[in-house]
Amino acid sequence: MPTYEPHDKFYRKARALGLRSRAAFKIEEIIARNRLLGSGARIVDLGCAPGGWLAILVAAAGASGRVVGVDLA
Repeated sequence: MPTYEPHDKFYRKARALGLRSRAAFKIEEIIARNRLLGSGARIVDLGCAPGGWLAILVAAAGASGRVVGVDLA
């Protein structure tokens, strides 16, 4: 069984790109695989801390879109 490595290649890639978490790559893959968002999309991210997904969602929505993130933290 492989051991858990908290600072794996996705963690290092996220840090190198200035992203807040490696989870950003998960939402990026979901968007690409399912063609969920396009330019001008309106998106609400509930429970958005630490904000890794927000960076990707803003790029996916484009300049004409709107992204709102809400979290209690």
